Amino acid sequence: MYTIGELSKVVKVSVDALRYYDEIGLLKPHHVDPSSRYRYYSSDQVNEMIFIMELKRYGFSLDAIRELLDCRDCNRLRDIYQTKMQQLLAERNQLEDSIQLLQKQMNRWGDGNVMEKQSVLIIDDVAFMRQILQEILEKHGFKVVGVAADGEAGVSMYNILKPELVVLDIGMPGIDGIEVLRRIRQCEGEADTTRIVMCSAKATASMIASCLKEGADDFVAKPFQAEYLIDALNSKHKRQYIPSAIVTLLEGATAAEEEETLPQESINELLNLCTKHH
Repeated sequence: MYTIGELSKVVKVSVDALRYYDEIGLLKPHHVDPSSRYRYYSSDQVNEMIFIMELKRYGFSLDAIRELLDCRDCNRLRDIYQTKMQQLLAERNQLEDSIQLLQKQMNRWGDGNVMEKQSVLIIDDVAFMRQILQEILEKHGFKVVGVAADGEAGVSMYNILKPELVVLDIGMPGIDGIEVLRRIRQCEGEADTTRIVMCSAKATASMIASCLKEGADDFVAKPFQAEYLIDALNSKHKRQYIPSAIVTLLEGATAAEEEETLPQESINELLNLCTKHH
């Protein structure tokens, strides 16, 4: 028989934790002295406690462990372990994504160019979207120098403000985003220094190709995840698109009977296919 202190040393668990396991019924002592109230554990219970700690290391909750202790079916245990493995792998992927996003944000804070707050012009006809975009951009260290509710106003504000970056919707009253894009590039002439990111729900292959043809640097589909937009704006190199690839994409999309709206991952793949790689 083992005292609670001896069991604590064997399984490397605190005495308080063992008392708690007793209280919740996870591991009751084999014997409790009626006068001293000392707890005593059998050799089998030592092995059971070792198994409990193993299950904890696998990531199982105490409630799940309580059920597993009564399970004697090896096939069921294997299925449970497999399910837990899949859950942990999914959690690991989520953690890796979170780590990457945190690293990107820390890199931005450490980047002198970003700390100078790049100027951004937002052109979108939906007031709520303009507000959301402004909040996201300012949160990530950009300076929103102008907000326009239609294409004509957007072009006028661009000519006055000369922002470094433009976030541009497509479907707007009056002139649409593609015409705004065309006029901005005409104003720039050969300079072509303004980074223009299209942000629209019209995320079809033909629309994306049309935007690239007119000089867009990137395309983010609505509804968007903030990190996609921030990555598009923060890219340190302007994409150099292959004209023939854009034409092929446009022709193929035009020939399709019905175009689908593409998810951001597919859009990124399309953009990469149309990009010159050195």
